[in-house]
Amino acid sequence: MYLARERGYRHGAISTAFDNDRAFLFYTNYGFRVVNWTYEFARELS
Repeated sequence: MYLARERGYRHGAISTAFDNDRAFLFYTNYGFRVVNWTYEFARELS
């Protein structure tokens, strides 16, 4: 995350299967938020 921020990126994104509840819980606990129905997670890098 720090390297991405140093390189000028403002957002990070990751995706997982729709029914992967464990991944949903993991990513939301680390500051990611759902940005669409496919559970693509994004987080501000600043």
